[in-house]
Amino acid sequence: MDVKVSIIIPVYNAEKYIPECMESLLNQTLKECEFIFINDGSNDGSEQIIRQYLEKDSRIVLFNQENQGVSNARNKGLEAASGEYIGFVDADDFVKEDMYEILYKTAKQGGYDAVVSDFQSGMGNQFSRHRYPFAMDVPHNKDYINETVLPYLMEYEDMNTACNKVYNRKRITDYSIRFPDQMAIGEDGIFNLLFFSKASSFYYMNYSGYFYRTVFGSATRSLVCADDASKLMEIYRRKELDEIERIIGSEKMIELKSRKLVRSIFAYFYQMGAATENSLLQRIKNIQTVINNEFVRESIKYYSPSGRYEQTILKMLKVRFTMGILLAVVYSHKRNENKG
Repeated sequence: MDVKVSIIIPVYNAEKYIPECMESLLNQTLKECEFIFINDGSNDGSEQIIRQYLEKDSRIVLFNQENQGVSNARNKGLEAASGEYIGFVDADDFVKEDMYEILYKTAKQGGYDAVVSDFQSGMGNQFSRHRYPFAMDVPHNKDYINETVLPYLMEYEDMNTACNKVYNRKRITDYSIRFPDQMAIGEDGIFNLLFFSKASSFYYMNYSGYFYRTVFGSATRSLVCADDASKLMEIYRRKELDEIERIIGSEKMIELKSRKLVRSIFAYFYQMGAATENSLLQRIKNIQTVINNEFVRESIKYYSPSGRYEQTILKMLKVRFTMGILLAVVYSHKRNENKG
């Protein structure tokens, strides 16, 4: 079989969701797919479930390894892939049956390096569609990528996901593009920045076939660990970003990185409101790590808050009011819980 799309699925303790994920993949209307599962040290029944499906469908490939993180798992999948295009799926998620046929045919007909679609995110049966501010259903060239897409990737998080796209495998291979190893946060964003910095074209289509499920503790959703704050800062010191800075310009790069960091900090603080597994003292220490960081102090100069909540947090961040930040995010989280 000539493989048209290689779909790479990292797996870590996802036994609850793998059957739904697997069924959505095996039922793809595009039959010339291979499904590369990387079992990244799961200690539940994930491997056994995959093996049951493997016996029935020869398109499934399974690799087992000790836990090395989602980037390592995806990179192993890239090495094994043979398709014209590459797709990524998280084992907690599922896709529409026509997703890869639609994305592949669009990519093939236009000869695009990538096709980007919208995606749905949520919990349970409640999902909402995410859209991008790019011109839809038209081809985009290298100039558009450099002037619009790369700056957007640098400033915002929602384009970072690798799961709502197909990528030209030859482009990935020719430039040895990989996910950054030993990086627990933001690995998708770095991969996309590297890929689109080398891409000559892409197509953004009016379609949404990927369903992203919010699940804590999975291969790609580990949040609010004790050292997550330092990981947030580490993203912006990666040497891989040097090429992006050359394209965008150093002054613009500083501005975009700063605004993105502050948005990430707001999200990190909000998660602190729900991180009841951490002690009060630990949460205070985590917040202090952020508000005393030199790069954070510099970054807040570039950020214009949106809404009363951000205005409040930013004011307290500027004056290093640790307890005020914690109380505000706990209150905000509780209020949103009650609304739900």
